[in-house]
Amino acid sequence: MIRWSYATRSAGDARSPEILAAVLPCTWSYGEIAKRLVPAAAPHPIYSDWLRFFAGDAYSEVVDRMRRDTDELIGDADLEPLADIFRTGVRLERGFWDMAFGLADWSKAPSDI
Repeated sequence: MIRWSYATRSAGDARSPEILAAVLPCTWSYGEIAKRLVPAAAPHPIYSDWLRFFAGDAYSEVVDRMRRDTDELIGDADLEPLADIFRTGVRLERGFWDMAFGLADWSKAPSDI
């Protein structure tokens, strides 16, 4: 089972609502996308395992725990800065998945990225 506490410790602060707000869109999107793709997915030795992992109950528990932890840590905090962080994370995740679904060609990416 994935241990969320390990992921937050590696970010430097296991109790930071800012870190949770930043990574929650990524964590949440992987599970939601995998659940939607599983029914129509073609068998593949790598991608089938990837989909099953992220669509599985154990991963859903991680996301649920992360959402609860985020709500708990936010408490009475000023929501606007955290909402900005969350929205930025959502925007970046959307861009990431749009590149994948659009088959972005990274061979033409600038070399200074």
